[in-house]
Amino acid sequence: MKLWLFIAKRIVFAFIAIIGLTFIVFILLHTAGNNLLLSEYINPRLTGPAREQVIHELTLKFHLNDPIYVQYFYWLVAIFSGDLGYTKHSYLQRSGIRCYSIVFT
Repeated sequence: MKLWLFIAKRIVFAFIAIIGLTFIVFILLHTAGNNLLLSEYINPRLTGPAREQVIHELTLKFHLNDPIYVQYFYWLVAIFSGDLGYTKHSYLQRSGIRCYSIVFT
């Protein structure tokens, strides 16, 4: 019986450690600022009001006006639901690409 209790404790502590580590990495990535995060999604040739419009739409889409813990919650829900985002060049879902590449390895 004590072995099962030990295993249960290890699983709970591992889960807490993973959540804590992802939160720390999430905060470190956000200290770079929104421009670095949005630069992946904005066409560098886009200028003027069109660029500002795209920045505004992406800010709303990624909840960048919300507090950091709310942004983390949205990100965590997306990760646990299997939504890993889209690739930059082909705009395919990342989760599908990972499954596709596992077949060939």
